[in-house]
Amino acid sequence: VVFIDEGFGSLSGQPLSNAINTLRSLRGKNGRHVGIISHIQEVRDNIPVQIQFNKTANNSSSTIQVV
Repeated sequence: VVFIDEGFGSLSGQPLSNAINTLRSLRGKNGRHVGIISHIQEVRDNIPVQIQFNKTANNSSSTIQVV
């Protein structure tokens, strides 16, 4: 398992699409798993399995959801 704290905030358009496609292509190859930490909506929209952390309304705790 590899975790990537993406840093894709400076990418847009085709370079961002290329990065997303490359990361998606790694999934399933030779049993590889790639975890991506992202705040970029386009990245999140293109990753099929996600673990999402969300703050509660009073910000005193978080919820975890697998989608």
